[in-house]
Amino acid sequence: MYVTLSVITVLVILYLVFIWILRSLKINKKNDDLYVIVTGCDSGFGQELAYKLDKLGFNVYAACLTEKAVKELDMTTSERLRTAKVDVTKSEDIANFYEFVKNALPNEKGVVGHMGFCDILGREQYIETLNVNLFGMIEMNRKFLPLLRQSKGRIINTSSVAGRLATGNPCYTISKYGVEGYSDCLRRELYNQGVTVHIIEPGSFATPLITRMTKANLRTKFQTVMDKGTKEEQDLVVADLFTEVAVKVASKDTYKVVNAYHHALTARYPKTRYLVGIDANIIYPILWTIPDWITDILFAYAGLGKSKKTLSGVIEAAFQRMRCMSKATSQSN
Repeated sequence: MYVTLSVITVLVILYLVFIWILRSLKINKKNDDLYVIVTGCDSGFGQELAYKLDKLGFNVYAACLTEKAVKELDMTTSERLRTAKVDVTKSEDIANFYEFVKNALPNEKGVVGHMGFCDILGREQYIETLNVNLFGMIEMNRKFLPLLRQSKGRIINTSSVAGRLATGNPCYTISKYGVEGYSDCLRRELYNQGVTVHIIEPGSFATPLITRMTKANLRTKFQTVMDKGTKEEQDLVVADLFTEVAVKVASKDTYKVVNAYHHALTARYPKTRYLVGIDANIIYPILWTIPDWITDILFAYAGLGKSKKTLSGVIEAAFQRMRCMSKATSQSN
């Protein structure tokens, strides 16, 4: 038995070493031969990635929402980085950006490329988030596919751990679940066409989006939506404590996410998915692996549910639900 365990241990170690070596191999191209499109360069991961790629000698096409961000990048980067003002919710902007990139590329070059609860959030709030996080990404992917096929390039889409586990913000969560589903469909569709698709799944990081979420304005944003509900609906809900916790524990090491983008761009054998952050690699995998009823208890107690019960009350409700499910199953049999 000890011999068997020793053999298994050695095989596991050899496998992990092999994977590590495989992931460390780089593509056989110089950085100045690579052309990368980066969206969302006004701040956060997009802006950090644009700066890093420029310093490393990549040719970068940076899409920004505001003229201010365009000017800032133009003043602080080399001539290898070219900027454009792009609103990814507008098809015309994306089409113009495509023509800009296409005309700027050398011959035969391609690219690598509201807070609230469900019963009160309406179509308007969902569409506003989906237009940026999902539909804008889909339109960018679709528009640039001809260049990607030509160059046998890569698509790297930004999702989140919220794309694998519903964390209490319906608009954001649904948009990221959409990113996951779309990216998986696209990857399989392009499997035999030389274009690969990769997903970055960060945990909680202190980007401007997060750092602006102080406890005070979190409550304000939350209350703005909740005020649209009926008196009955407002009496049922509690604040989203889980989001407050996520803001408090947000990592300042945003470079880790940027490094994941860089690896996905340059590795000879990049990963399909990149979970980034301690919470993304330890806490969330546990939460989406354990039985749903346990996760439901933890999230309900964290303030994601509409019941103002204590932990013991939440647990009691969970066991009552399990008993009902068991009874229904036995009756059906």
